[in-house]
This record gives sequence, C-alpha cells and structure tokens, in this order.
Amino acid sequence: MTIETKYNIGDKVWTINSLSEPIPAKVVGIMVEVRRNRTYIDYKVDNQEIIAYRRENVVFPTKEELLKNL
Repeated sequence: MTIETKYNIGDKVWTINSLSEPIPAKVVGIMVEVRRNRTYIDYKVDNQEIIAYRRENVVFPTKEELLKNL
C-alpha cells in the first residue's frame, strides 16, 4: 500500500486555530491511520503558539486557499 500526502514535514501551511481564525504553521509530523479501507491523514502543525493535529481537509498551502474553503 502506498500512501501519498499533500504536505511533507517542514512545509509551511495555513490552517485554523480553535477560534476558527487562519494561522500560518509548519508541518512537524504526519499521522496516517487506515480504518475500514479508508485512509485518514493528520498533520502535526506548529505555529509557535500551538502544536496541534489537523486533518488534511483543513490544511492549505496559502491563506487565500484556506479562506476560499471556509
């Protein structure tokens, strides 16, 4: 089985914080989970204020892309 991720460790990305505000962050880890033939990818992101896991669907390459998807 080959699993491809959108982002790699060290990539700069945009996501949302717990207040649903856009924040820049850096990918510092990747967690992959396979359940019932479905793959879930979570990115561990760090923006010097928080370190949190975010699902792949709420991590974007630019602030503009993130805002388009809110």
